[in-house]
Amino acid sequence: DPFMALWFSCVYPYESLVEFGSSDEALIRIRPRLDRHTAACFEEVCRQQVRQEMSRWGCVRVGRQWGAGYEIDVAGVNESNELAVVGECKWSERPVGVSVLRELRTKIVDHQLPLAESAQFVLFAKQGFTPELERVASDDDRLVLASFS
Repeated sequence: DPFMALWFSCVYPYESLVEFGSSDEALIRIRPRLDRHTAACFEEVCRQQVRQEMSRWGCVRVGRQWGAGYEIDVAGVNESNELAVVGECKWSERPVGVSVLRELRTKIVDHQLPLAESAQFVLFAKQGFTPELERVASDDDRLVLASFS
């Protein structure tokens, strides 16, 4: 439950600081935890978005995928257990650039992940994308950019 996670990771540890009037000190300590919590919630919202359109992506299951040395924020597999959609979610103040796409593709190659022939790549961003990445996406119908800015 995201609310319970927020309470126990951000509020509860510093509750006494707030109670005794040190709210500025509490905020300094809470802010980094709150950013991490929000980023994790953002990733889950992105996965839910892909789940709502599983047929569009050709998926039978959607979640995260990780192994020794890698993590993929959004991984949807088809009936053959191949990656039909792979994505990254970036909760950042800066626009997402081409390097994120390169890193995602490198993870797949380096870890020999089974990629469907028609696999799609989706990048989610809080603050949009660089013009360079938008140009790449305009030339690649297998790349979807989703911004919440």
